[in-house]
Amino acid sequence: MQKHTKNQKKTSFSIRQKLILSYTILLFICGVLYSLFYYWNSSRYLKNERMMLYTNSAAGICQNIESQLHGYSVFSMVVSSNQDIQHYLDAPPEDILEQRNIVSDRIIPLLESFQILNPSVHDLTLYTSNPGNQIRTDYIQYFAPGELEIDNFYRNKYPWEIVDDTLVQHTSIFCIYRAYAEPPVGFFEMVLDMPGIMQSALSNNEMNFQMNISTPNGTLVWSNAESPGNAPKADKMVPITRVAIENTPLTVDFSVPAEQFYAGISNSILRNILPLLLLCFVISGAFLFVYLRIITQNIQTLTGIINKIDQSNLDINIDMQQNDEVSVLADCLNKMLKRINLLISDIYEVKEAEKKAELDALRAQINPHFLYNTMDVINWMSISGETEKIRRVTGLISQYYRTMLNHGEFYTTLAEEFSNIRAYINIQLIMHAHSFDVMYDCDEKLLSNKVPNFILQPAVENAILHGIGSLTEKRGMLRIVLRESDGCIFVDICDNGMGLTKKQQQTLNEMLLSDTTTTGYGLHNVQKRIQFVFGDEYGITLSSEPGEGCITRFRLPFCTDETVML
Repeated sequence: MQKHTKNQKKTSFSIRQKLILSYTILLFICGVLYSLFYYWNSSRYLKNERMMLYTNSAAGICQNIESQLHGYSVFSMVVSSNQDIQHYLDAPPEDILEQRNIVSDRIIPLLESFQILNPSVHDLTLYTSNPGNQIRTDYIQYFAPGELEIDNFYRNKYPWEIVDDTLVQHTSIFCIYRAYAEPPVGFFEMVLDMPGIMQSALSNNEMNFQMNISTPNGTLVWSNAESPGNAPKADKMVPITRVAIENTPLTVDFSVPAEQFYAGISNSILRNILPLLLLCFVISGAFLFVYLRIITQNIQTLTGIINKIDQSNLDINIDMQQNDEVSVLADCLNKMLKRINLLISDIYEVKEAEKKAELDALRAQINPHFLYNTMDVINWMSISGETEKIRRVTGLISQYYRTMLNHGEFYTTLAEEFSNIRAYINIQLIMHAHSFDVMYDCDEKLLSNKVPNFILQPAVENAILHGIGSLTEKRGMLRIVLRESDGCIFVDICDNGMGLTKKQQQTLNEMLLSDTTTTGYGLHNVQKRIQFVFGDEYGITLSSEPGEGCITRFRLPFCTDETVML
């Protein structure tokens, strides 16, 4: 199984941030898919709409062409039904002058005025095979029988035929006074300029069409792209439609440049889609805000409570309003906090009992031999009749035990501790015949500070028994200092005994910090009590130089009735 190491990096994103990120990514993907779908549908719709617009416009152009051709056909019918023309072609007057008058007064003005009014008309010609018609003009031509076959005028099924770049229509002229079964008395030929017709139809159209006009066999007969002044050719054309011109063999193919056909489609779609996307993001953002507030409210509440728990605040009851997984987690956390508080209470009681047992053991260790030695001294005093000394020693013993017991309380003041060690030292002075001196250097404003009971006596006892008691060549000196430094209280128990070697000093200090109890001087018990109450940064250290004595230093915090921890 792979083990997680401390060097592995943890993500710094909160659940709220992860939800925002995931929702934003999902919204972005949905927005892209929607935009693509909308763009595709809108593009297809706009293309179809534009194609329909171009198709309708092309149909309008073809209707214009057909309308023009229909007007010309109507004029051909007018000419063929004109009685003056019919009489002239069927039975012209024998008098040349009279013929000329008919031609110049009745026939030519009709044809000439129509040609003038219609620039697309290239030629208007009346054909007659009657030799009696002696007048010849551009509008009236003669053909001998057999020279112009009648079938030539009906060689295709369309009224209009293509001759080079012109449209030609032939109309038979019959005399109304004769039966239609008889051959016509003449023919009317109308020749139209096809480019003129087409340009006229395109003149009012703004679609910039390219028109290719071809015959049924696919022969291109006219294209506006080949004419100067029209729109330039495009490399790519979009075909629009193909329309057959009615009554003609012509087919018109309409197309436009691709850049013209597709111009503005994308911009139009974007103008429509961007406001929709913006509105979608605004609505989604509002929904996301409400959604995240509902989802993460319990999580944030639980996170804040856990932060308080991390600050050693265990007296918390978590109450969640919503019934969800977070509420289940909160209930489990409540049960865990109750169990932790019970365990802490049990541990506190065990530790308290352990401290009392250790204190009792220390007292039991000290009391027998100290009391025995003291009673032995009192016995010798009584034998010697030193009643005053007996009174004084018994008073010191009473004071010593009274301050040591401290009415069963764990905490006492430094003033009581100093009263205890003073009584102890005075008894030791009597027992040792005042063979050593004592000096007190105390800052009296620190005497009200609270400390665990019975912590100084073991150090004083060690200084007297193991320090001063080993002197043979000089008088012993016991110095007790109480001072303040760096925000802490220091109590130094100093003797001028033989001191300790570097190795002995190191060994004793390590044993004070260890979990063993082999120091033998009671200091280890005191060390554990101080650190249990105040923390590992407080406690006892030993410092010494060989032949210079030893210093037992107590490092204690400021502690009053309001800040007592137990």
